[in-house]
Amino acid sequence: MNDKESHGTTVLQSAYATLTRPTTAAMVKMLSKITPLYSRSGTLKKWRASDLQKLIEKVHKHQKKVDMTNKALLKAFDLWGAELPNPENALVVREFSELLDCVNVVYSAQGDRLNILKVHLGAIATREARQKDLLEKHNHLQRKFDATAMKHGPKAAQTSLFLDQIEENEYNLKLIEQQLMRIASSSLREACTEYLLWLQGSIVNMTRSCNAFAATLRDTDPNYYRRLERMSSPTSGVSRIATGEKEIGRDFRDSAREIARDIRDSSRSNLDKDERPLEIRSDHKIDLRTDMKSDVRGDGRSEMRGDLRSDIRADTRIDHRGELRSMERKDPKDVDDWAAYDIQRYERNQEGWG
Repeated sequence: MNDKESHGTTVLQSAYATLTRPTTAAMVKMLSKITPLYSRSGTLKKWRASDLQKLIEKVHKHQKKVDMTNKALLKAFDLWGAELPNPENALVVREFSELLDCVNVVYSAQGDRLNILKVHLGAIATREARQKDLLEKHNHLQRKFDATAMKHGPKAAQTSLFLDQIEENEYNLKLIEQQLMRIASSSLREACTEYLLWLQGSIVNMTRSCNAFAATLRDTDPNYYRRLERMSSPTSGVSRIATGEKEIGRDFRDSAREIARDIRDSSRSNLDKDERPLEIRSDHKIDLRTDMKSDVRGDGRSEMRGDLRSDIRADTRIDHRGELRSMERKDPKDVDDWAAYDIQRYERNQEGWG
């Protein structure tokens, strides 16, 4: 039994005796080739300025195809709108086509601005590539320095040579990093400023086009009274159009004044003639008040509306008093005759005022 144990021990000892410890240089070389399967930052790619330039090129190529399709769409809109029987609808389609054209122009100009940004990114991409090369060279020199130091010692001539190369590479790397920081601070800010100024101007132009199209929709409303209310209301959303100093809709307000003035004159003349019954005059007063509610306070319209209401109320109040006094003077037996006469007057004027 003891012989078997001693025999097994000698076998194990002889097996381990054949193993030798590898040198440190060999271990460093082996460990340098081992890379982790999953990095701490995940599988995200490290983007550089050169990658952004490639993506801008793809966007520009795709944008050319989209521009051709948009031009075909605008042409189709123009041809289709020209065949519409209603001129107002044709006008709306034409204005909408112009609005789409404005948006397409802005979209096309965006590609040109991105190309300008691509040019500014070129200087940054050059220094990033130089920085990448210096980092790879630094890692290569560091590995050689470690292997030489382990093999020949840290004070050997070959080890000192690699150390000098590492110091030179680190100096160049710091210089490139300073240049990269300076270029990114100047070129990138300049490109972003140019893009911002272009975008602000494009927004102003698109706002004018949108306001013009909104004015067209408002002017071509089939309902005249609703169109008049939208044109004159300060809270309608688009009360003033950015087309210089001229305000859209002034003709509609002038026509509204003329219509209200004609209604007031006709109401005064007809009330003086006393050709309408009391019920029609009171109803007409209410209708006028309802119709004039859509007028906007400003440019003298509120004063005109106040005069019209006060005149109608005064005339109606006089008619009421005159009728009441005449009823007081009449005998009770004549009230029926007066009502019959009033009904006859209403039937006679029903065609004109009903």
